Amino acid sequence: MRKFWLALMGIVVIGGRVIAAEVSQRKEIAVMPVYSSYNLPSSAYMYFDDVMISTIASMKRFQVIGYQYRLDGTTAERFIQRIRELKKQAVLQNPQYRDEDLGVAVIPAAEMERLVNSVFIFVPSIQGYDSRTYDIQIRQEKKGGGYEIKIVKEHRATVNVSIKIIDTQGNLLATYNDGAEAVSRLSPNDAYQKAVNSAVGGLAYHLRNVEEFKIKTGILRVEGDYVYLELGKNLGITPGYEFFLEDEIQIMDRFKEKKRVGLIRVSYVSDEYSYGHVIFGNPRVGQQLVEAPKAGGRFGLALGVLPLGVPQNARLVYTSGSVTLNTNLSFGSLSGFAPSVFMHLDFEIGYNWLWESAFGIGFGDPLLISMNIGPAYEWYMRNMSLVFGTKVVVTIGGKDLGKITSSFDRITIEGKELATPVSVSLNWFDFSLLPQASWNLQFNQTTKLRLFAGFNWSFYQFASLSFREDGSGEDVATVSVPPSFQNWDGKLGTTGLTAGVELIFRM
Repeated sequence: MRKFWLALMGIVVIGGRVIAAEVSQRKEIAVMPVYSSYNLPSSAYMYFDDVMISTIASMKRFQVIGYQYRLDGTTAERFIQRIRELKKQAVLQNPQYRDEDLGVAVIPAAEMERLVNSVFIFVPSIQGYDSRTYDIQIRQEKKGGGYEIKIVKEHRATVNVSIKIIDTQGNLLATYNDGAEAVSRLSPNDAYQKAVNSAVGGLAYHLRNVEEFKIKTGILRVEGDYVYLELGKNLGITPGYEFFLEDEIQIMDRFKEKKRVGLIRVSYVSDEYSYGHVIFGNPRVGQQLVEAPKAGGRFGLALGVLPLGVPQNARLVYTSGSVTLNTNLSFGSLSGFAPSVFMHLDFEIGYNWLWESAFGIGFGDPLLISMNIGPAYEWYMRNMSLVFGTKVVVTIGGKDLGKITSSFDRITIEGKELATPVSVSLNWFDFSLLPQASWNLQFNQTTKLRLFAGFNWSFYQFASLSFREDGSGEDVATVSVPPSFQNWDGKLGTTGLTAGVELIFRM
């Protein structure tokens, strides 16, 4: 009864014409088992089939029928051609079914009839496979000092997959191609399974972008900036899904063209209906909605400022053996801030939640490298939104103090010999919490502009005076000690306001 009323609400009468939005139903698909010319154990084939079918079934928009006929590339092309012929015959109501001998498999006439009557057919194959086992050395620190070398076996697997999708006319609709490499220290099979999981991991998003598989539905009800739409968990819709509002436009009384006129973001999902927030457009009851898939990632570039407080001058004092430093330091960043550039990588979780991360550089004296990560909540107001979150911040500051040269080949610092010349630097390590708020303006489904501000609160910081031999590699000796200054505690002023502007690209 509920389905009846939902369907009835999706039909609107305008000017005597009955307009009904197209509403998707589960599509029946026939899935063939994977084929490979490589010498794989039967368990490897079964694992691939299980991962592929479970991925497709979890989308809930497909009715999956599994078959046992493995088809190689050449046979798959012959199979597609035969299915195309039979589908044409089926349209003429005169199909001639018979047992099909495809070389690597014989498909009975009854099965061929069922395949022809299926809406779509999936034909997977492993196009590339490689497995290697080798020894690697692991350097482990010993309790009494020094290192020991441990030899362990490492297994590496590479898998390239291809899944051909045949449409209702027997034509090749789409092909999913992907490959992955994985490493395991457990077994070759574990490496293979990890590679398969990674290679098939993008299949669901790929299928969501195939036009024939996109979910289509209609608006049942409009309440301000929210709309109710038919379909919900029964077809795999989850919070965060987005749909284009679509209108059909008449051109010169001869042609019809579909035009995107808005965007809806789903916020709540029930078994048979959902409702969402209007980002763009003026929705009306009965209007067509078409799925607009996004992977859920965001990439951003930001310009801003970081808090940075330093003295105008400070004197560094250090003595060890024959090495004495009595250096007057000057700092260029006296404004209290450092201009910064950041790259952001955020992930959308459901409708409102975000997991944000960023990496950036503060162009101050000392130079700052900053990384932050943390959760945030986004509150939508049509194409504008407010975001509130708190991040954990790790900031590393560095200042080069030059080199120590000597007439001797080696000098001793803290009881350790270093070959000259020796580079000297000051490094700071700062840990902070950053409560932050931002205002966002969305231009289209892909692009946003963000203005953000926050307060960086430093709760722990330490500094290090480092001496390092010139060169590269594990054999280069380094010594680090706490620095000592006159008339300065040696701490950077990283507590304070931070702000900036970011251009966001949704993926």
